[in-house]
Amino acid sequence: MANNHQFTRAVRLKCPRCGEGDLFVDNNPFNLAKLASMPKNCSSCGLKFEPETGFYYGAMWVSYLIGAFMSLIIIGILIIVFKMNTLYAFIAIAIFHLVFSPYLFRLSRAFWLSFFVHQHRDF
Repeated sequence: MANNHQFTRAVRLKCPRCGEGDLFVDNNPFNLAKLASMPKNCSSCGLKFEPETGFYYGAMWVSYLIGAFMSLIIIGILIIVFKMNTLYAFIAIAIFHLVFSPYLFRLSRAFWLSFFVHQHRDF
């Protein structure tokens, strides 16, 4: 991410160019029927949200990195700070991922798109 604006827009799941349009049809990430539904273009600036077929395959790597990083931080806090049993800490991580995986899915797509919109402003 080039600047704080793009990071904030990605976390809010807004258009990386204008910060106004929603990246997803339904703002609720827990509506699993519409989890991956995205409009074709930004409702505000017209940015094309899927510039090419298969564009979001790279977002899987972003999701993996964010998930692994968050897991390490949470595991570290639970085991080192709270002296939690390792088994229970891993169970807590599994529950964390079950609950937050829909948002993580969307967040990784938002970061992926933000990276390329920054690199190629004419998208």
